[in-house]
Parts: sequence; structure tokens; C-alpha cells
Amino acid sequence: MNEKKDELQMIPNEIREHLRGLVKNTDLPDNEDTFELLLSAWIQKDRLFTSQTASLGMEQVQSLDAGDGRGMLLLSNSGSLISLFPAGAGESTGSGPRRFEYASISLRRDVPDILKGTKAQVTGEVRTGRPVELEDAPVKKSSSIYRIAVCPAGTSLDVQETRIREATIFLTNGFVRINKQMTSPGSAPVDHFTKQAIVAYIAKRNELNQKEVRQVLDDYVSMIESAMLLGEKVNLGHLGKLSLKVRPAQKARIGRNPATGEELTIPAKPPQYVPKISFSSYIKDRSAEIEVDSED
Repeated sequence: MNEKKDELQMIPNEIREHLRGLVKNTDLPDNEDTFELLLSAWIQKDRLFTSQTASLGMEQVQSLDAGDGRGMLLLSNSGSLISLFPAGAGESTGSGPRRFEYASISLRRDVPDILKGTKAQVTGEVRTGRPVELEDAPVKKSSSIYRIAVCPAGTSLDVQETRIREATIFLTNGFVRINKQMTSPGSAPVDHFTKQAIVAYIAKRNELNQKEVRQVLDDYVSMIESAMLLGEKVNLGHLGKLSLKVRPAQKARIGRNPATGEELTIPAKPPQYVPKISFSSYIKDRSAEIEVDSED
């Protein structure tokens, strides 16, 4: 308990003041318990940002020159995410336009507010403790930056793009999940990853119609199902592969009803196909990196 209190006290004053103001703008009670809840949520978000960027091979730095063209992910004091994709190939100085994404994660929304641009330029040094200033972007000036994660020097543009996109999707959804757990403590499991929520997020992030996104996802799932039932191995990217395998014939045997303990005959079964998923080493390694909650 004392360790937790010490951890909460280590949150910088400017963030504590911001969170104190948020207490008055939520549906939660305006008291110290709610404030402590917000502090705990902030710590979870900070840990998530740190662990996810590290797992994707990104480095944390205190500052970056305006001419540094590497892709970067910024966490602001307000808990917003700013994704600056690498300056395009041919912009060796790093001063060229970038793809830009700003995700404001509100306590009251299941889908974050997302602003996007394709020609954003950083106008000065990017440094923790200061706002980042941009030109030709939907956000001209952020709140103060708390953390900066950057792709290592020498990382290819394609890899930088992939890492920042993956980190952005993971963190925006992770932050929304933390908010929902905080605002509905002890409730049923968080339903943020329902089909409806996934469709809404993808549509919002890519500026698409939800009906079109739903149709594409339905077609994708139907293609996977069709391929698997036709006996093909279906590659699910870095998640793994789906396939069918033959389950051998099973002889009739005597078993027991688990509810009553009564003996019963389990009939024989012929050989049959059953679905199988083989997870990739990537997802296995990522899973192993997650800290196990002592209550799990």
C-alpha cells in the first residue's frame, strides 16, 4: 500500500494539476478517491506507453532536433498521443512533411477523437516538458510532452511506419480500455473489443464509413473461413496461422456425467476435421513480456 502511495506521489505536479481538473469534468464523484483513481490510471498509461514502445524497438529520449526525420511517438501530459511518421524518402534532412496523427483519449468516449494530416512539419526542437509546435497540421501546438519514443537511427522508413502505426493502434485502444475499467470498476469485463467497437475505431482512424468498414471485415472473415474449410493454411500475419487438422477416430467408452456422477456411454466418433490455430513466435514472445497480475 505504501509503495502504491509513493508511486502516486512521484507523478509530476503539472500532471497532478491537470488530473485534478479532470475530476470535475467526469461522471465520477468529485472527491479524493476519484482523484487517486485518475492518478492510478495515468500510471497504467505511462507504463503501457513505455512497455509497448520498448517492445517495438523504440528508444526514449529527452529531446530531438527539428531536423531529425525519424518517426516518433509522443505522450503528452494530458494523456494524448501524437504520432509523427518519418519524413519521406528523399528528405534526408528530416525537415520534409510527415504523416501526423493526434488521438485525444476522453473518459467519456469509447472511440478516441482522432485528427490526421499528411503534410505536418515540426517547427522546432521536440523536448519533454514543452509543447510540440507544428505547421500544416490540424493541431498547431500540443500540451506539454511527457515522453518521446523514437525509432533508432538507421531504421528503414517502412519499418518506422509499421512500428509507429502498431504502437498507435495498441496504445489508443489500451488507453480507452484503462478509462473504461476506471469509470466502471467491478463491472462486467470490458467490451471495448466487440465487432461494433472495432468497426467504429477503424472507421474513425481511417476516415471511412462504418458500413463500408463492416463489409470489408465481413469479407475478410469470410475469405479466411472459406480458405480454411477448403483445406488451406491461412496466414494471419504476425498472429499466426489457421488450418484444419484430422482428429483420429475415437472408440466408444464409459464416462461420467459431471453434474450427477452417473455413468454413461460416450459413443464412438469417426475421424473428423477440427480447426487449429498456430500462434507465431512473435505473438508468443510478446505475450511472455506481459507482467502477470498477482490477482490473476
